[in-house]
Amino acid sequence: MKCMQVRESESDDWSLFYGAIEDFTYEPSFAYELRVTIEPSAKPLAGGSSKRVRLAEVVSKKAVKLPPVIR
Repeated sequence: MKCMQVRESESDDWSLFYGAIEDFTYEPSFAYELRVTIEPSAKPLAGGSSKRVRLAEVVSKKAVKLPPVIR
């Protein structure tokens, strides 16, 4: 399963985020700095998150070289 690495500030450790960010479409080979809003979800799905994460702003988008995929 694919996920994103997230942190709230540069001094924080990275953590894994498996959810979706509304209004954001990830493009492979780019690293992003995003600002998001987090709100309670009015009707969370069974087994889903009780929070809704929505894109507020793309602060930066930089091309990165990805490591080779081993299959």
